[in-house]
Amino acid sequence: MKKFLQKYKFQFYLVTIGIFWLLILNFFLQIFQQNYIYADTESYIRASVDLYFFHKPNEIRPTLVAAVNGLPFFFGFAKSSLFLWNIVLNFILWLATVLLIYSFCSKIVNPRKAFYIALIYVFTLGSLLVVFEFLSEPLFSFFLLVPLILFQKYDDTKRISFLSIGLSLLILSMLIKPVSLLLFVGVCFLFGFKVFVKVIQNKSSIAIYISIIIVLTHLQSMKNNYGNYTLSYIDAFTYYNYLGTKADCYKQGTKYVQCNNARYIYFNKFSLPDSKEIAFKDIKYQITENTFNFIKAYFVNVIGNSCGGSGYFYAFENKKGMYNFEIYTIIFRGISRIQCLLYSLIGILLSLYYFFKNKTNKIIKIISFSIIYIIGISAISSDQGDRFHIVIYPLILILFAKFISKKITPFSEPLQK
Repeated sequence: MKKFLQKYKFQFYLVTIGIFWLLILNFFLQIFQQNYIYADTESYIRASVDLYFFHKPNEIRPTLVAAVNGLPFFFGFAKSSLFLWNIVLNFILWLATVLLIYSFCSKIVNPRKAFYIALIYVFTLGSLLVVFEFLSEPLFSFFLLVPLILFQKYDDTKRISFLSIGLSLLILSMLIKPVSLLLFVGVCFLFGFKVFVKVIQNKSSIAIYISIIIVLTHLQSMKNNYGNYTLSYIDAFTYYNYLGTKADCYKQGTKYVQCNNARYIYFNKFSLPDSKEIAFKDIKYQITENTFNFIKAYFVNVIGNSCGGSGYFYAFENKKGMYNFEIYTIIFRGISRIQCLLYSLIGILLSLYYFFKNKTNKIIKIISFSIIYIIGISAISSDQGDRFHIVIYPLILILFAKFISKKITPFSEPLQK
């Protein structure tokens, strides 16, 4: 046991500090006593009900997230069990993400520096608070980070199996958040055509084919049940009622009110296939006929998402009648906003720097591309606090480790013992 703790002392410290930090936050914010249910919770539960009881995909929440969130249904548990299951699962994924950050960064800097970098994530409020909500962000963060670990192992060993499994997980992540579709395309492009040919010719590519079959099965089921070959209808809804409506409000000179306006009422009158077509036509119109306001709305959303703190502080209630509870929430809310701003600013600057730097290796370019892409695509929505950016916090910390690294040796070369 002593040898084990000596070998994995930094991992042990991170897990221990993470648990104690959660208990400290609970003392000040009464997290365990809160019974607030996030607005999107019902849609995630309904997706699991659709999958396990009606054997069909949900129109807005893809199949994999529905399967994972609703796993208690498989064992015969009631709907109420889903809340506890998701908190436990999310916390395990959060701890796993902390350890993966340490593991990845220890390939770039020495273990002590990697420990401190992972510790930054431990103390990041937004990433921890989302653990207690019925959302897909913890799962998606994990599914973004694991493929990158595997890509890095491929870069170390040149074993195609690591690349195949990493790509297969990235494909499956489309069934958590559809934004992974273009992310997968970008990753394949950055690795290059020759590498991609080697992958599909290798026997380990069976993992990729299985993932593709799973996604195609989902698409066919979406077509059968709702009318379109699409991963989800959430993209059409989100664009039309957030970015599109905000651009239209700027044009009309009216105040933007989220999901409480004439366009929202109009959009919800149509069937899902029609709404998809309406959203597509609207984006063409906004780009060509309302260009300035569309660009303005886009960058307002980018800035808003990059500066917003965790929205959960606004829902916390003083269940125990604690003295100065409101002051604690204001302080932590301010810290959360500062953290989001720093992550976003550092992430944008470092990702642009490494993406366009000629001698940057492919893994760092992929991480940089992922950050740029997710920040860019998040602008279709607004008023969500730090929710859309917390999934790339681990990637930003990896770039930060690369930036502060004093190593002259290649990125893929392991540290000397």
